[in-house]
Amino acid sequence: MGSQHRPRSGVRRLAATLGTAAALVTSLIVAAPAAQAADPVGFTCDPGVYQIEAINSGLTVEVSMGTWNRSVAQFWWNGGRNQTWWSCHMSIPGGLEVYRFINYGNNLCMSVDRRGLEAGAWVIVETCNATPHTGNNAQEFWMLQVDGTKAFALSPQHTQNGTRMWLAAQDHSTTATAQIVQQREPELFRLNRIR
Repeated sequence: MGSQHRPRSGVRRLAATLGTAAALVTSLIVAAPAAQAADPVGFTCDPGVYQIEAINSGLTVEVSMGTWNRSVAQFWWNGGRNQTWWSCHMSIPGGLEVYRFINYGNNLCMSVDRRGLEAGAWVIVETCNATPHTGNNAQEFWMLQVDGTKAFALSPQHTQNGTRMWLAAQDHSTTATAQIVQQREPELFRLNRIR
């Protein structure tokens, strides 16, 4: 009878070690946080990432989950990267500031879909526009603070020359999954630093 062929134990250990190392590297890559957003041209991003809380509902403004979904809605806080944002601001003439919100999970800017001017236009995320403060930028928002509180309303900057619009849950809903849209009446939000 011939001798039975046995794999060399050194080869088995090396294969097992490489498999374990590959699994560890893969888990580190998947779990690694997104890099700090590069400050958009002319903007300064505040340190850390933030939850945007819709005060009316107590829900969190998030990028809806799903394949190719870029809509912005409100949902229960779960700490997902799609629920956290970088807050960036730029001073403009007249002592005012405009803000951009960049999603931590995908590095896309909050924006009004197709620069819509009408009530009900959806808020989405899209590639950040490299040209700041063009006067017609649907990715820039006026943040109007309620005196003595952390509450604020957001108005899309591109609506300043017409009927001013405000961000709100559709029909001012308090329901999870309600789309964030622009409306004629403001809704209040609060930025909560997460990390």
